[in-house]
Formats: sequence, C-alpha cells, structure tokens
Amino acid sequence: MKKAFPFFASACLLAGSLFCNAQERGLAFGVKAGLSVSSFSGRIGNFNGFSTPWEAHQRYAPEIGLLARYRLHPVFALQAEVLYSLKGGAYRLKNNAVVTQTNQGFESAYFYKNYRVNYLELPLTAQLDVSRLLNPNADPRRLHVVLEAGAAPALATGSTLRENDYSIGSGVGLVNANENWTVTAMPYARPFQLMPLAGVLLGVDSGPFISVRYSQALANVYTISKLDGYWNMNTGMHTVTVSLGTRFNWEKLVQRL
Repeated sequence: MKKAFPFFASACLLAGSLFCNAQERGLAFGVKAGLSVSSFSGRIGNFNGFSTPWEAHQRYAPEIGLLARYRLHPVFALQAEVLYSLKGGAYRLKNNAVVTQTNQGFESAYFYKNYRVNYLELPLTAQLDVSRLLNPNADPRRLHVVLEAGAAPALATGSTLRENDYSIGSGVGLVNANENWTVTAMPYARPFQLMPLAGVLLGVDSGPFISVRYSQALANVYTISKLDGYWNMNTGMHTVTVSLGTRFNWEKLVQRL
C-alpha cells in the first residue's frame, strides 16, 4: 500500500499540471459512466475443487470518472482518466426449493457469493483515430472510430463478500420465501494492481461517445493463497466495461464564457 501512494501522488500532480496548461495544450476534458462486467479467471472459495455444483458467475457494477485527452496529432492522442470502479467475481448455486415469479413466469432462484473489490484507477491510454487515419479530412462533428490501448494502475479501496440465503415461511404448497443478504469484510485484496487494457470508442471529437473496454489484472486479486475454510484464493480477474460519456474542448468552452 505504501509503495502505491507515491505513484498516485505523482499522477495527481501530473493531472494538475495538465489542467493548469489546458489552454496552451488544447486539451479536451470529459466525464464518463458505465457498467462493468467482471469475473475471476480462477476458482476460489470454500468449494471442494472443481467438482463443486457452484458455477462461476459475474459481478455487474457501475463505474464513473473524469478524463483529460491531449491530441498530439490529428490521428493520435493520449488520454488520462480518474475512475472509481467496482469489480470482482461471483459464484451461484441453483436453489431447487425456491422459485421467483416474473412477468415471464417462474424462474429458478440462486444462492450467490459475490466477491467485491473496489478500485480507484488512473488509466492512461494511447488512442488512434481510425476515421482520420483513413480520411484526413473527416468531419470532427461526425462519428469517429477510435482504437485505444494502455494500462490502469489501480488502488484497492474496499473488499467484501456478499452472499444470500432464504428463509421459508410456514404453510402447505407454495409459500413466501424471504431473501436475506449478508456482507463480510475480505481484507485480503492486493492493495495495488496494474491492469492492461484495450478498447474501441465511437463518438464525435468534442461531444458524446460510447466505448467498450477490456482489462485484465496482472497479479492475483488477493495477497493470500489460502484462507481458513477456503481451499484456494489464487485468481486473476478480467473485466469488460461499456461506458457513455462526453468531452468538452477547453479552448472553445473558454471562448464561450
């Protein structure tokens, strides 16, 4: 954890410098929010190896952040971001004693084990504007296809296990069942991660955009290999994130003000 703070302090100073020189450098700033789907690459938990009836599942969680893009060339740019992201992995087991009723009918209920790890991330990406590469005169007000690749240093800010059970009411035949959730601290998440990433973005130069990004943790999610009652705690993690956002050209914004 202590080794991670100097890096984040330096990154924050760099970000501050970029913001202060925005007019000189012609930077664009923006905001983004999205949905992350993350899962573990290995099986962990208090299961009996791979013969367990629990099946691997995903964690669906939000992501939100700010960004600053510096265009070095009409087809090439660098982008720095500050993100708060919720990641992790999950397992589920069908509960044959309980069903849930939806508009489509009855569906199986599940027991869930959601391993949740939250991060403060500072992604740095290089972006290639494919539309301008193919057509140097491409209108910046039209949709552009942009490829990106980079890495996201990440500082873990929280780690928990959220799981559920059911309490069945009394009676004969169909009876109501209450779903109860409990959260347990899992203070074993690796404090610092480095996550290589790649993605594609579709949007206008200064305006709304949508992006799809894949990232993967280089190191194990947890710092321990075993835990009381757990046969294994070694696992990596991969994530797919779909985001919506918008960018503002700083010079044009200042001129309007």
